[in-house]
Amino acid sequence: TNLLCNSFETGFAQTLPRRIETALEYGEHFANETWTTATTPNAFLSNPYIASSIAIMIIVSIFLVIYLILRYRRKKKMKRKLQYIKLLEE
Repeated sequence: TNLLCNSFETGFAQTLPRRIETALEYGEHFANETWTTATTPNAFLSNPYIASSIAIMIIVSIFLVIYLILRYRRKKKMKRKLQYIKLLEE
């Protein structure tokens, strides 16, 4: 609001570049500050999207391990059945 209210000053044209530079510096500082706090481990892991995606990846990896174990056991069982069938044929 100060920017709009002060636009009617006589020296507004002279102070405009300085004001723009100050606004740019403030915006750059705010962006750097936000990025710094957003990438800390606590803020990163407390983000609900990231926390839920990590939970989903853990659940998927558990399902994958269970699937591989069951597949290995089934292969082992089928191999044993084939051995019995071969013995019965002899």
